Amino acid sequence: MNFISAHSLTMDRQRKKLWQAEGVAYLLAVLAHVGAWQLYKILPPQTLEPEPLIIEASLVVAQPAPTAVAPAPPQPVVKPPPIPKPVPKVEKPIPKKVEKPKPKPIPMPKPMPKLAPKPIAKPEPSEEDDSSPAPVVHEPVDEAPSAPTEAPRAAPKAPPAPVENTAYSPGRVSGFGRNNYPRAAKERGWEGTVTLKVHILADGDIGEVIVTSSSGHDMLDEAAMDMVKEGHATPARRGDKPVDSWVVVPYRFHLEHD
Repeated sequence: MNFISAHSLTMDRQRKKLWQAEGVAYLLAVLAHVGAWQLYKILPPQTLEPEPLIIEASLVVAQPAPTAVAPAPPQPVVKPPPIPKPVPKVEKPIPKKVEKPKPKPIPMPKPMPKLAPKPIAKPEPSEEDDSSPAPVVHEPVDEAPSAPTEAPRAAPKAPPAPVENTAYSPGRVSGFGRNNYPRAAKERGWEGTVTLKVHILADGDIGEVIVTSSSGHDMLDEAAMDMVKEGHATPARRGDKPVDSWVVVPYRFHLEHD
């Protein structure tokens, strides 16, 4: 215990000495600042005069700049007039004289030589027959009649081709399936008109069904498509032949309000 108390006393003394030294140092610093402040107030302030700057300037008379002489405008180059090219003379061909062929002389028919008539010898009468000769009778020879020329017969006309019946009658949906108004749509009061594009096959079956204008509710659109697919259709015809066709079918969903 004595040792501890002695040690604590020693520590207290050292602390007091340290505090005293710090207090003296602080006091000296304060006195130094106060002394410097008083000395500054007593001594007059020294003003440092700046050394005068000597500026040397010399006047130089500037020589007048030579006036620029504007160059003379270039004289326009006069192009010589173009020498006209000589126009070649076109010599007109001299038409040749066409000599008309001289008409050939028509030969005159040669005159037929005249035949001298032969003398007819008279028969001498015989002593036995004193009768006169019988006269010679020349009978005219009939020419064969020429066969009459038949006029060419006209070829018989071909029968007219049968006219093909090309009249077109459109197909139609002749009956819908059972009324399939969705119950949920009725409870919610949904109404609307669905426009469908229906493909009717040539055999009368209903093919593809497309919604072209919606009612605004998918439930009503699907119900309309089902009713059309379950219905009956009449195919279109071109003449007497059934053909495939497309038809537009509107279907309206309407609730009867009390």
